[in-house]
Amino acid sequence: MSFPLSGTGVWSGSLRYGAAEEAAAAAAEMEQLGYSAMWIPDVGGDVFGSIGNLLAATTTAVVGRAS
Repeated sequence: MSFPLSGTGVWSGSLRYGAAEEAAAAAAEMEQLGYSAMWIPDVGGDVFGSIGNLLAATTTAVVGRAS
């Protein structure tokens, strides 16, 4: 199985370690600007809480973790 890749993504530690409200607002804005993926670091703590926060703030963006 293969998946076509397209769009532009962003990696940001601030989306993971910053204030949740600010990270959600930034994710929504990045999605409006055309970013299709957001990557956050997977180091220390509950990464799934951060992913859930970003997914709740967006409608079409993909959120992933990178170690």
